[in-house]
Amino acid sequence: GDGIKEDRSFNLCMKKMITISDNESANVLTKRLTKKGSFAAGKAVVNKYCRANGYTSTKFLVEMGKSSPKNVTNARDCGWALERMYRNTAISKKRSKKMIKLLKAQTRRGKIPAGIPEGVTVANKTGETTFAENDAAIVYSDGADYIIVVMSKNGKNSVSQIQKISKITYDWFN
Repeated sequence: GDGIKEDRSFNLCMKKMITISDNESANVLTKRLTKKGSFAAGKAVVNKYCRANGYTSTKFLVEMGKSSPKNVTNARDCGWALERMYRNTAISKKRSKKMIKLLKAQTRRGKIPAGIPEGVTVANKTGETTFAENDAAIVYSDGADYIIVVMSKNGKNSVSQIQKISKITYDWFN
């Protein structure tokens, strides 16, 4: 739903959740999604939203920060989320722009952005667990704006491989 109150606390949690991957902020926001204020009720709202909006492989089952293989998504769902933001159809035009602004303020720039020349605008969201390194981004390049999602599981040198894939993709478009 659209019932979450966008106050200072909400905005701070959103900023921390996106720009520094703060897991506790994600959990706080999840609990605020319903009047019950419980994680279980909040995650049900998230999962219902995902099913209703074409995110076929995303499941939010345990609190963030537990490094659990139970919370899952895939490259298609992450790309679809970024495409909806890019096309201003993620909830609304205003909210899409707000989401992209947060992604552009991302502080974790060691994966996809590291494979792209300095000065190119990148809106990205990383994810990492004890067994995975992931990054998803909208790249605003001269050759084309494009969306790239790279996910690895139990990989060796995953971060450097993500950087390499990012560079190859950037070079192809430019």
